[in-house]
Amino acid sequence: MVRDGISGKRRPRIALLSPYGGTNLGDAAIQEAAIQGIRRLLPEAELCGITLNPAETQKRHNIPCFPLTGLRVTFYSETLFAPLVGLRVGFSDKNPKDSKRIGATRPPAPSDKRGLWEAIKAVPVMGSALKMVLKCVRASLILLHELRHLGASLRFVRSMDMVIVAGGGQLDEEWGGPWGHPYALFRWAILSKVVRTRFVVLSVGTGKLRHGLSKLLIKSALALASYRSYRDQRSKQMLQRWEFTELDPCVPDLAFSLQLNPRVSPQLSSRPRSIVGVSPIAFGHSTRWPTPAPDIYAAYLGKLGDFLAKLDSMGHRVVLFASSGSDRAVVSELLEHVERTHSRALLEKLQVPTIATLDDLLSEISRLDVVVASRLHGTILSHILGKPVVAISFDPKVVTHMRDVGQSQYVLDITQFALDDLMRVFNLLVLDTNTARTTVRDHVAAFRQLLERQYERVIGPLGCTGTFVP
Repeated sequence: MVRDGISGKRRPRIALLSPYGGTNLGDAAIQEAAIQGIRRLLPEAELCGITLNPAETQKRHNIPCFPLTGLRVTFYSETLFAPLVGLRVGFSDKNPKDSKRIGATRPPAPSDKRGLWEAIKAVPVMGSALKMVLKCVRASLILLHELRHLGASLRFVRSMDMVIVAGGGQLDEEWGGPWGHPYALFRWAILSKVVRTRFVVLSVGTGKLRHGLSKLLIKSALALASYRSYRDQRSKQMLQRWEFTELDPCVPDLAFSLQLNPRVSPQLSSRPRSIVGVSPIAFGHSTRWPTPAPDIYAAYLGKLGDFLAKLDSMGHRVVLFASSGSDRAVVSELLEHVERTHSRALLEKLQVPTIATLDDLLSEISRLDVVVASRLHGTILSHILGKPVVAISFDPKVVTHMRDVGQSQYVLDITQFALDDLMRVFNLLVLDTNTARTTVRDHVAAFRQLLERQYERVIGPLGCTGTFVP
């Protein structure tokens, strides 16, 4: 711990670890909720982030941050790195101030020689050979880069009292495979063990773990944790073959502990016609999703467009919004589809607010009457704000959440639903709005209590004795 310069008391240092790139506002909600939860108990604590976009995390949450990994992994850690030009491999230098307080270093930005490299690679035989050589050399340089970063990470984690894996679907390989987040969790668990810094896993979700290496890395990381909890029973059951998880508790998603700004508190409406928020997802998108499913995506986009037309014909006002950066492109493609297959008049009626921050997202959701969403945290944040939700589920975690808040009747499968199904469920929810709000409100209140007890159990002891109670 470090000492407060005024009182002389020892100030705990806590790092929050998340595969957070800055544009996913669900991850932003988890980070902000964790920061709030810690500061309620330890206002003097010094907090740091370990993320995939340190500069963006610092800007959004006002805490210094450190890069999560030194490996450049497709669909995972590209945001950490400067563009690959020639043989240069290094962290992005968007904001060199973001790591000064915690010792991370960044190389100077490379000079722009892209034109020369592209010209050489365009030569048929020479270009193919050069690409192969570059691929091998870059792989070696990235490995060396990670080895150097491990040294900096060790120094960083030695200065911490606790590293917290702060919620979200972190037990997952879909984004980047085994060398994405499974490896990142493993490296930080090992480093924490080496320097005897407590490694804690709070309210995480389990996603896809198909590769044997992913399972080994995740299992090893969890086994080294001083405390583990999972956000739902499904996440825990997926790990039940690992006996050491048997007594681990299930504690709801950290986002449920988010303290709302008064200006974005829940607002209830008695309007005869609803304001309906529709939040599409990039699931299956050919370039914005790690497992493309173009047929499913095209069908989904088409049905959403028809749904918007139906809502308009019923007199509802429609707001299109995205809770993640990759989904903004989907909103644009949906608008193009509406203009192409319906009318310019319908397009002009649709509202598309600019949402750049978590507060922006919460403000927009607060003025809605009903939400139709697919992402888990688009659904969770709507429920926190008291909004009834139709969930077009792309993943079992969404189905699990809707079940856990007593809303299973309002879930559809993104790969199978028909427009008639969506209209039926939507109309049912509109008729049953008050009951849905009450049911969700009661569950959210109970979840908040469970999370507050978890913060007290895990964080509270640091403020008293500097010890941790597992």
